[in-house]
Amino acid sequence: MYLIAKGGRNVTQKLTFFKENHEQVRRIFGNVIFLTALSIYIGADKALQAWTLQVLPSAWTQLAGNFEQWLHVTPLLRQLRRQ
Repeated sequence: MYLIAKGGRNVTQKLTFFKENHEQVRRIFGNVIFLTALSIYIGADKALQAWTLQVLPSAWTQLAGNFEQWLHVTPLLRQLRRQ
């Protein structure tokens, strides 16, 4: 986490937009974090998840499961459950 924060600081110092408007950028990201936390609290994230499962193609919605199958994680998880 420290390296990500340090790298992000180095990148933003080189980008003039972020350098000139750092307070506004901080407020925007603060609002994004607040709205995300609020949506999780009221359950809007579950509604969004249900909507995306209905609207998006199954290849997109099952990406994590397909990734686990590709890495052969499922058999390893079954082994762990038996122990």
